Amino acid sequence: AGTPVYRASLTFTSTVSPPPGGPRPAGTVTFTVDGVLGAPQPSFNAAASISLGFTAGAHSVLAHYDGDVNYLPASSGTLNFTVEKAATSLTISSSPAQINQLVSIRAAPVLAPPSGGTVSGTVDFTAEGNALPGCTSVAVQNGAAICNATFSQFATFIIGASYSGDANTKPSSASLPLSVARVVAGTYIASTPDAPALGAPVTMNVLLLGANAVATPTGTVTYSDGAAKLATAPVGPDGRASLTAPSGSVP
Repeated sequence: AGTPVYRASLTFTSTVSPPPGGPRPAGTVTFTVDGVLGAPQPSFNAAASISLGFTAGAHSVLAHYDGDVNYLPASSGTLNFTVEKAATSLTISSSPAQINQLVSIRAAPVLAPPSGGTVSGTVDFTAEGNALPGCTSVAVQNGAAICNATFSQFATFIIGASYSGDANTKPSSASLPLSVARVVAGTYIASTPDAPALGAPVTMNVLLLGANAVATPTGTVTYSDGAAKLATAPVGPDGRASLTAPSGSVP
């Protein structure tokens, strides 16, 4: 029922009718689809069927009964029909966004049931309605289009994605809010000496690593023993902080 759509399964059945009082026809039926002759299909109870999916556009199917010991071959009329493009929905997601760092935005067109084919086409990505540099007409590959972008402001941007559709699928669009946050610094801690004597000084060194296009981390580092705060040390221009205390007073 309804208009067939891209790659939805369609079943075609050819029934061979005997004359009144005649034996039931046997043998095979060969279907010609868009002018291409298919393999003979066995006839059960005087009927043969095939199930196929089609691209969008005009198509035709013709059935030819190949005859048996009682009946001569016969052909049906040609069935002409049109297959519509499949409706799509667009899903959009992203990796965490940090200031001046690459964020990957993924848009994937999804076929609406009962379509079951693949999609191609392109996706245009925008931020607050403005095209994202390098993210216009991004090809859909392996089911998705990927935009790699950077953001130089702390803000929440509305990211839009518009799928173009293709020869078999309809366009669709989607959006999501993307909040750009501060960079998470890499934090490394080491102590010297490795095995201090009880009561001897031990120095705990912290190294903070930033990211490309972001200044070296500054501020302070707070040292704690579990929930107990021990001390706070400033971070130097090289991204390092140190705390020296008697061994045994800190883990």
